[in-house]
Amino acid sequence: AALDIMRKHGYRCQLPPEGWERETSGEENKKSPELEYLEEYHYEDHKVLGKSTDDIVFVMTETCGWLHIRCATKEAEDFVSEHLAESPHYMLGRVPHAEVTIIMYDNDSANDVTMTSRTGNGAGKGGISTLFELKKGTQTVAKSLCTYANQGIQNPGPTIELFEVAEEWRCQGHAKLLLRLITDHFENMFFAHIEEVKFNIHRCETDHAHEWFRRQGFRDWDDSGEELGKYLGVEALSD
Repeated sequence: AALDIMRKHGYRCQLPPEGWERETSGEENKKSPELEYLEEYHYEDHKVLGKSTDDIVFVMTETCGWLHIRCATKEAEDFVSEHLAESPHYMLGRVPHAEVTIIMYDNDSANDVTMTSRTGNGAGKGGISTLFELKKGTQTVAKSLCTYANQGIQNPGPTIELFEVAEEWRCQGHAKLLLRLITDHFENMFFAHIEEVKFNIHRCETDHAHEWFRRQGFRDWDDSGEELGKYLGVEALSD
């Protein structure tokens, strides 16, 4: 559907690519070559070219049921916001590649608490990740790396891959502060669909961490004790 909308407005995408051969043929195969290719290679990067040039304008990848559309220009970004937002097939969330710092002032400026988020391309097809870093003055207190899908159990949505607090700063409320700021970040990002977006934790491997995240409102997605999650907007339990 997204490709159809782009093509309707003049953008170009050649699928399947040259040299691809379908596995089945004849009367028993009623699918178009393009549909068969997309079903088999949905996880690949699919490049969409400009209306009158061979410049890549969009790169599209399906990951865990989410469609990632990387926009090469501001014009492309505006097109997605305008035209795909009108489609009943999509609920859009914008993930800007940017570095943003939030400052929480202290009486002593040398001890100001800041949280910086850095978003950019991550590993894998359609990969994108955000690194969150909590600092007190110049010292890193805690950090977390988040992707946008739990590949372990094929769950879409923001996913905590790494979450740690420096040993000397533990048991002082910094973990809860960092998690709250991360949650605020994603709830603002997906505000229009907040109750339908999963917030995951991938490979929660210790009993202590499992119990701590459970108190923050997460539950066991798959009964393994390692893959946790909740829907955005769910409040933490009382300690």
